[in-house]
Amino acid sequence: MSDKNDYRTRIEEIDKKIIKLFEEKMDLVIKIVNYKKANNLPIYNMDGEKEEKPSTFQKK
Repeated sequence: MSDKNDYRTRIEEIDKKIIKLFEEKMDLVIKIVNYKKANNLPIYNMDGEKEEKPSTFQKK
């Protein structure tokens, strides 16, 4: 059985990965916003958001 410190270390490693992925996501969001602004498209598209979320959050 692993000790508590092993679990904490693993959690910290996972947290670092989550932060890196979130930063990558935000970079993509900025690129999308800039694209939409440059092409006079609405920034927020409720229909598109509804279509994407169900598959995004399904547990594998």
